[in-house]
Amino acid sequence: MALQQARQRLEQVEKLAVVGQLAPGIAHELNTPLGVIISNLTVLAGYGDSLAQVVGGLQAPDLDYILEDLPALTSESIASANRIAEIVRSLALLARNDAQRLGPVNVEDALQAAITLTWHELKQRATLERDYGGVPAVVGSVSELAQVFVYLLLNAAQAVPQRGGVASVSTTYADGEVTIRIAANGAGTQSSGLSICQEIMTRHQGTIDIQSDVGSGTTVTIRLPAAPGTP
Repeated sequence: MALQQARQRLEQVEKLAVVGQLAPGIAHELNTPLGVIISNLTVLAGYGDSLAQVVGGLQAPDLDYILEDLPALTSESIASANRIAEIVRSLALLARNDAQRLGPVNVEDALQAAITLTWHELKQRATLERDYGGVPAVVGSVSELAQVFVYLLLNAAQAVPQRGGVASVSTTYADGEVTIRIAANGAGTQSSGLSICQEIMTRHQGTIDIQSDVGSGTTVTIRLPAAPGTP
Protein backbone atom coordinates (compact mmCIF):
# COMPACT_ATOMS: atom_id res chain seq x y z
CA MET A 1 0.00 0.00 0.00
CA ALA A 2 2.80 2.39 0.95
CA LEU A 3 4.63 1.54 -2.29
CA GLN A 4 1.50 2.22 -4.32
CA GLN A 5 0.99 5.58 -2.62
CA ALA A 6 4.63 6.47 -3.22
CA ARG A 7 4.24 5.64 -6.91
CA GLN A 8 1.11 7.76 -7.15
CA ARG A 9 2.90 10.70 -5.52
CA LEU A 10 5.81 10.26 -7.94
CA GLU A 11 3.43 10.29 -10.90
CA GLN A 12 1.79 13.48 -9.63
CA VAL A 13 5.22 15.09 -9.31
CA GLU A 14 6.09 13.94 -12.83
CA LYS A 15 2.78 15.31 -14.11
CA LEU A 16 3.50 18.69 -12.54
CA ALA A 17 6.98 18.59 -14.07
CA VAL A 18 5.63 17.92 -17.56
CA VAL A 19 3.04 20.70 -17.16
CA GLY A 20 5.89 23.01 -16.21
CA GLN A 21 7.78 21.89 -19.31
CA LEU A 22 4.73 22.58 -21.48
CA ALA A 23 3.91 25.94 -19.86
CA PRO A 24 5.96 28.24 -22.16
CA GLY A 25 4.54 26.63 -25.30
CA ILE A 26 0.99 26.68 -23.92
CA ALA A 27 1.36 30.35 -23.00
CA HIS A 28 2.51 31.10 -26.56
CA GLU A 29 -0.35 29.10 -28.07
CA LEU A 30 -2.87 30.96 -25.86
CA ASN A 31 -1.33 34.37 -26.55
CA THR A 32 -1.69 34.07 -30.34
CA PRO A 33 -5.50 33.57 -30.49
CA LEU A 34 -5.98 36.05 -27.62
CA GLY A 35 -4.10 38.64 -29.68
CA VAL A 36 -6.39 37.96 -32.64
CA ILE A 37 -9.51 38.37 -30.51
CA ILE A 38 -8.28 41.60 -28.88
CA SER A 39 -7.29 43.08 -32.25
CA ASN A 40 -10.59 42.10 -33.84
CA LEU A 41 -12.63 43.48 -30.95
CA THR A 42 -10.80 46.79 -31.28
CA VAL A 43 -11.69 46.95 -34.97
CA LEU A 44 -15.27 45.87 -34.27
CA ALA A 45 -15.62 48.66 -31.74
CA GLY A 46 -14.68 51.15 -34.45
CA TYR A 47 -17.13 49.52 -36.84
CA GLY A 48 -19.83 49.86 -34.22
CA ASP A 49 -19.23 53.59 -34.04
CA SER A 50 -19.45 53.86 -37.83
CA LEU A 51 -22.66 51.84 -37.97
CA ALA A 52 -24.12 54.01 -35.23
CA GLN A 53 -23.53 57.00 -37.49
CA VAL A 54 -25.50 55.29 -40.23
CA VAL A 55 -28.38 54.57 -37.87
CA GLY A 56 -28.24 58.20 -36.74
CA GLY A 57 -28.62 59.40 -40.30
CA LEU A 58 -24.98 60.25 -40.94
CA GLN A 59 -22.87 58.79 -43.74
CA ALA A 60 -20.11 56.51 -42.41
CA PRO A 61 -16.90 56.30 -44.46
CA ASP A 62 -16.04 52.92 -46.01
CA LEU A 63 -19.42 51.44 -45.15
CA ASP A 64 -19.19 48.82 -47.89
CA TYR A 65 -15.79 47.69 -46.61
CA ILE A 66 -17.10 47.47 -43.04
CA LEU A 67 -20.03 45.29 -44.05
CA GLU A 68 -17.73 43.06 -46.09
CA ASP A 69 -15.13 42.71 -43.32
CA LEU A 70 -17.54 42.02 -40.44
CA PRO A 71 -18.14 38.29 -41.18
CA ALA A 72 -14.41 37.59 -41.50
CA LEU A 73 -13.65 39.32 -38.20
CA THR A 74 -16.36 37.49 -36.31
CA SER A 75 -15.51 34.05 -37.74
CA GLU A 76 -11.80 34.58 -37.04
CA SER A 77 -12.58 35.61 -33.47
CA ILE A 78 -14.84 32.59 -32.93
CA ALA A 79 -12.12 30.26 -34.26
CA SER A 80 -9.55 31.86 -31.94
CA ALA A 81 -11.87 31.56 -28.93
CA ASN A 82 -12.48 27.89 -29.77
CA ARG A 83 -8.73 27.33 -29.92
CA ILE A 84 -8.32 28.80 -26.45
CA ALA A 85 -11.16 26.62 -25.16
CA GLU A 86 -9.51 23.53 -26.68
CA ILE A 87 -6.20 24.28 -24.97
CA VAL A 88 -7.90 24.87 -21.61
CA ARG A 89 -9.94 21.64 -21.92
CA SER A 90 -6.81 19.67 -22.79
CA LEU A 91 -4.91 21.08 -19.83
CA ALA A 92 -7.83 20.31 -17.50
CA LEU A 93 -7.92 16.74 -18.83
CA LEU A 94 -4.23 16.25 -18.15
CA ALA A 95 -4.57 17.74 -14.65
CA ARG A 96 -7.37 15.39 -13.55
CA ASN A 97 -6.69 13.24 -10.50
CA ASP A 98 -8.57 10.19 -11.75
CA ALA A 99 -6.01 7.40 -11.38
CA GLN A 100 -8.21 5.65 -8.81
CA ARG A 101 -11.43 6.04 -10.79
CA LEU A 102 -10.89 3.97 -13.90
CA GLY A 103 -13.58 4.08 -16.54
CA PRO A 104 -14.17 4.03 -20.30
CA VAL A 105 -11.62 6.20 -22.10
CA ASN A 106 -11.62 7.34 -25.70
CA VAL A 107 -7.91 7.09 -26.46
CA GLU A 108 -8.27 9.36 -29.49
CA ASP A 109 -9.59 12.14 -27.22
CA ALA A 110 -6.62 11.64 -24.89
CA LEU A 111 -4.26 11.61 -27.85
CA GLN A 112 -5.77 14.75 -29.34
CA ALA A 113 -5.46 16.53 -25.98
CA ALA A 114 -1.78 15.57 -25.85
CA ILE A 115 -1.27 16.90 -29.39
CA THR A 116 -2.94 20.18 -28.42
CA LEU A 117 -0.67 20.57 -25.38
CA THR A 118 2.52 19.70 -27.27
CA TRP A 119 1.62 21.52 -30.48
CA HIS A 120 4.03 24.39 -29.96
CA GLU A 121 6.97 21.97 -29.69
CA LEU A 122 5.77 19.73 -32.52
CA LYS A 123 5.10 22.44 -35.10
CA GLN A 124 8.55 23.96 -34.62
CA ARG A 125 10.24 20.83 -35.91
CA ALA A 126 7.86 18.49 -37.68
CA THR A 127 4.86 18.04 -39.89
CA LEU A 128 2.31 15.95 -38.00
CA GLU A 129 0.27 13.29 -39.80
CA ARG A 130 -2.82 11.86 -38.09
CA ASP A 131 -4.68 8.67 -38.92
CA TYR A 132 -7.44 7.89 -36.43
CA GLY A 133 -9.27 4.61 -36.88
CA GLY A 134 -12.31 5.37 -34.71
CA VAL A 135 -11.25 2.79 -32.14
CA PRO A 136 -13.42 1.56 -29.25
CA ALA A 137 -12.93 2.68 -25.67
CA VAL A 138 -10.43 1.19 -23.25
CA VAL A 139 -10.76 1.07 -19.46
CA GLY A 140 -8.39 3.39 -17.67
CA SER A 141 -7.51 6.89 -16.57
CA VAL A 142 -7.83 9.52 -19.28
CA SER A 143 -5.34 11.82 -17.55
CA GLU A 144 -2.72 9.08 -17.21
CA LEU A 145 -3.07 8.06 -20.85
CA ALA A 146 -2.83 11.71 -21.89
CA GLN A 147 0.31 11.97 -19.75
CA VAL A 148 1.86 9.04 -21.60
CA PHE A 149 1.02 10.56 -24.98
CA VAL A 150 2.43 13.94 -23.92
CA TYR A 151 5.74 12.35 -22.93
CA LEU A 152 5.98 10.40 -26.18
CA LEU A 153 5.06 13.39 -28.36
CA LEU A 154 7.56 15.62 -26.57
CA ASN A 155 10.23 12.96 -27.03
CA ALA A 156 9.35 12.70 -30.72
CA ALA A 157 9.55 16.49 -31.14
CA GLN A 158 12.93 16.64 -29.40
CA ALA A 159 14.35 13.74 -31.41
CA VAL A 160 13.48 14.90 -34.94
CA PRO A 161 15.77 17.26 -36.88
CA GLN A 162 15.58 20.96 -36.07
CA ARG A 163 13.48 21.53 -39.18
CA GLY A 164 11.77 19.31 -41.71
CA GLY A 165 10.92 16.45 -39.40
CA VAL A 166 7.90 14.21 -39.87
CA ALA A 167 5.87 12.73 -37.03
CA SER A 168 2.75 10.60 -37.18
CA VAL A 169 0.09 9.28 -34.83
CA SER A 170 -2.36 6.53 -35.62
CA THR A 171 -4.94 4.33 -33.93
CA THR A 172 -6.22 0.92 -35.00
CA TYR A 173 -8.35 -1.84 -33.53
CA ALA A 174 -8.20 -5.61 -34.09
CA ASP A 175 -8.88 -8.76 -32.08
CA GLY A 176 -9.95 -6.99 -28.91
CA GLU A 177 -6.90 -4.72 -28.83
CA VAL A 178 -6.51 -0.98 -29.40
CA THR A 179 -3.15 0.03 -30.88
CA ILE A 180 -1.68 3.53 -30.79
CA ARG A 181 1.47 4.31 -32.77
CA ILE A 182 3.57 7.43 -32.46
CA ALA A 183 6.41 7.64 -34.96
CA ALA A 184 9.03 10.21 -35.91
CA ASN A 185 12.01 10.33 -38.23
CA GLY A 186 14.32 11.38 -35.41
CA ALA A 187 17.51 9.91 -34.06
CA GLY A 188 15.75 8.05 -31.27
CA THR A 189 13.38 8.32 -28.34
CA GLN A 190 14.64 10.20 -25.31
CA SER A 191 14.56 8.53 -21.89
CA SER A 192 12.51 11.29 -20.22
CA GLY A 193 9.31 9.89 -18.72
CA LEU A 194 9.60 6.40 -20.18
CA SER A 195 9.66 4.66 -16.80
CA ILE A 196 6.44 6.43 -15.80
CA CYS A 197 4.92 5.50 -19.16
CA GLN A 198 5.80 1.86 -18.55
CA GLU A 199 4.24 1.89 -15.07
CA ILE A 200 1.04 3.46 -16.41
CA MET A 201 0.83 0.90 -19.21
CA THR A 202 1.30 -1.95 -16.73
CA ARG A 203 -1.58 -0.66 -14.59
CA HIS A 204 -3.72 -0.42 -17.72
CA GLN A 205 -2.82 -4.01 -18.65
CA GLY A 206 -1.19 -2.67 -21.77
CA THR A 207 2.22 -2.78 -23.37
CA ILE A 208 4.62 -0.24 -24.81
CA ASP A 209 7.20 -1.16 -27.43
CA ILE A 210 9.92 1.04 -28.93
CA GLN A 211 11.57 0.31 -32.25
CA SER A 212 14.40 2.52 -33.57
CA ASP A 213 16.00 2.12 -36.97
CA VAL A 214 19.00 4.11 -38.08
CA GLY A 215 18.05 6.34 -40.98
CA SER A 216 14.29 5.88 -40.66
CA GLY A 217 13.44 6.94 -37.12
CA THR A 218 11.57 5.61 -34.11
CA THR A 219 8.13 4.08 -33.67
CA VAL A 220 6.47 3.68 -30.28
CA THR A 221 3.61 1.17 -30.23
CA ILE A 222 1.11 1.06 -27.37
CA ARG A 223 -1.39 -1.77 -27.09
CA LEU A 224 -4.36 -1.69 -24.73
CA PRO A 225 -7.23 -4.12 -24.25
CA ALA A 226 -10.56 -2.77 -25.48
CA ALA A 227 -13.28 -2.24 -22.89
CA PRO A 228 -15.37 -5.32 -22.03
CA GLY A 229 -18.31 -5.82 -24.35
CA THR A 230 -16.51 -4.44 -27.41
CA PRO A 231 -17.48 -6.52 -30.45
